Amino acid sequence: MSTKSTICSGANFHLFEAVTLRDEPMTHVHLLVEHASMFAVEKGIPGYDANVTVAIPATAMDEIALAWIKKRKLL
Repeated sequence: MSTKSTICSGANFHLFEAVTLRDEPMTHVHLLVEHASMFAVEKGIPGYDANVTVAIPATAMDEIALAWIKKRKLL
């Protein structure tokens, strides 16, 4: 069982991690972008992961980047 733990969010985005009740280490971070002006999904080889490209405002990316640096204690 897991729950969403918000790292940061704004009017059109939500950056979060799935936290398990067993206190397992974080392995993935999820980015939900609402009302994306552009997006593309690429899947070149059947059976392998797809690539996703999403256009988001630069100001939202700044907020996401700063929150991520703070959460990971990179500075």
